[in-house]
Amino acid sequence: MWKLFTKKDKRTSLEKEIEEVLEVMTYHQPESKEYTTISKNLELLYKAKSLEPKREWPVKLDTIITVAGSLLGILLILDYEKEDSVTSKALGFIVKGRV
Repeated sequence: MWKLFTKKDKRTSLEKEIEEVLEVMTYHQPESKEYTTISKNLELLYKAKSLEPKREWPVKLDTIITVAGSLLGILLILDYEKEDSVTSKALGFIVKGRV
C-alpha cells in the first residue's frame, strides 16, 4: 500500500555506479594512489555515460496532447468564423500558454 507514495528510482545502473564511486572518493585523501585510481575510473564512467543514448523524449506526451487540443480548438473556431461571425465567448476555451 505504501508503494503508492514512494518515488521510483529512475537512475540507470551507470548513474548509480558513478554515485557510489563519488561516495568512495570522500573517504580517501587526494594525495593517495587510491584516490588517483578512483578518479581515473570515475573519468571512464563519465565517458561511458556520455556515449549512452538518451532514454526520454525532450517533450512529454501530455504536453503534445495539450498543444494538439488547443490547435484543434483554434481551427474549429476559425472554420466557424469563415461561415459566421464569432458572437459567443468561444475564445475563452482556448488554453493560454504558461511560461
